[in-house]
Amino acid sequence: MNKNQIRRLFVPGMTVTVTNHYITRPDHPCFGTRVRTVAKVTASHLHFDETGSVPWPKAADLRLERDTTVRFYGHPKPGDLFLTIAMGRVLGIDTPAGIDAQRREWQAQHQE
Repeated sequence: MNKNQIRRLFVPGMTVTVTNHYITRPDHPCFGTRVRTVAKVTASHLHFDETGSVPWPKAADLRLERDTTVRFYGHPKPGDLFLTIAMGRVLGIDTPAGIDAQRREWQAQHQE
């Protein structure tokens, strides 16, 4: 999947498990692994309910694993793992196609 396809997997209201590999202060709201809700998705950022937003990395620094885990690389240095977002574990869906189907269903319900 390319960057735009990965970005379209995220929709507002979706619950994901986010692990921050860069923040090392336990008192920081983004430290460790937490369940978060996607608040907004833009071309430049992925926004979460409580912890603000994270800029989308360059296409070469964004990877979707087979288990529906998205990894952000390139911060603070090129090649460094920055963020891991697990979609399937929270949703009980284990494929990108399953997540895409869940996204379309959610959008249909919320367009009314």
